Amino acid sequence: MCFLSGKIRKRRESIIPLKKFFFFLLTFGIVLFDLGSKYFVKAILQNPFRQIVVIPHFFSIIYVKNYGLLFGFFHRIPLIIKIIVMVIGLSAVLFFVIKSYYSLNKLEIISLSFILGGGIGNLIDRTINGAVFDFLYFYIGKHSWPTFNFADSLIDVGIVLFILAQFIGRKGHASNIS
Repeated sequence: MCFLSGKIRKRRESIIPLKKFFFFLLTFGIVLFDLGSKYFVKAILQNPFRQIVVIPHFFSIIYVKNYGLLFGFFHRIPLIIKIIVMVIGLSAVLFFVIKSYYSLNKLEIISLSFILGGGIGNLIDRTINGAVFDFLYFYIGKHSWPTFNFADSLIDVGIVLFILAQFIGRKGHASNIS
């Protein structure tokens, strides 16, 4: 029994670096993808008045500088306050990851990578440009959804996946990385 528990502990300890590597690689990849997509679309559009219709009457790529937080709300708050709020939020996610690291399952690792990567991408964009560049625009007739970017999407997907992980990943930790 003692021999087996030592062997299991060693295997678990050898998996932790792989789990950390996966988390940071995925997070870094998301940041690069987000910033790259923003750079690419800015280069194509080149000005705020150009629009690329992808699916007529439904989806376009447009140039929008979002000075607010959360779908443009809070746009009158000073930039430094927005950056501080974003840093506190991202720090809370990172703190949670560090504190809960050994008990996180695959889905939780992926979801937290999405949230952190998307948040870091938007934080970098806001810090450099004073605003977040949004370009994905969905609409039907006069009805539209606020313009967003890939980072926003990944944050939302990450939140949904994390909530799902609380329901499906806790049954005996069957989906833990091992």
